[in-house]
Amino acid sequence: MRIADVITYVAKAYVGKPVTGFRGGFYEDVASKISHGFTAVYVKVVTDEGGLVGWGG
Repeated sequence: MRIADVITYVAKAYVGKPVTGFRGGFYEDVASKISHGFTAVYVKVVTDEGGLVGWGG
């Protein structure tokens, strides 16, 4: 089995006000810095064996 392709996807979500409500100081700090949304990156790894793929994020 070999990796045939790696595909990246970027998902962005914007909201009208700062994101709050996280438990723990770290996430509250992150939310206050990005203030109006999130960005996530997902990776799809495709193999040369029919239909076998993996996802990461």
